[in-house]
Amino acid sequence: MSALTPDNLVNGTKLRISTRTHGRELEVAVTNCERIETLQATVQDIFRCVRAAESSLARISGEHKSSGRL
Repeated sequence: MSALTPDNLVNGTKLRISTRTHGRELEVAVTNCERIETLQATVQDIFRCVRAAESSLARISGEHKSSGRL
C-alpha cells in the first residue's frame, strides 16, 4: 500500500486516490477525476507501482530463500 501513496498529494486538481487493505487484498479508489485521459494515466501509474512493488518483493523473497532466511 505504501508503494501506491501518491507523491503529488497536492496536485492542483480535485483528483483523489485512496487505498485500504482487506486482509491480503488492496482496494484502490480514484475519485473526482474530471477527464478520462487523466483517469487512464492514473490507473497506468497505479499498475506500474504495483508491478514495481511485486518485483521488489519477489527479489527479496528470492534472496531470503537462497540464503536460507525467511
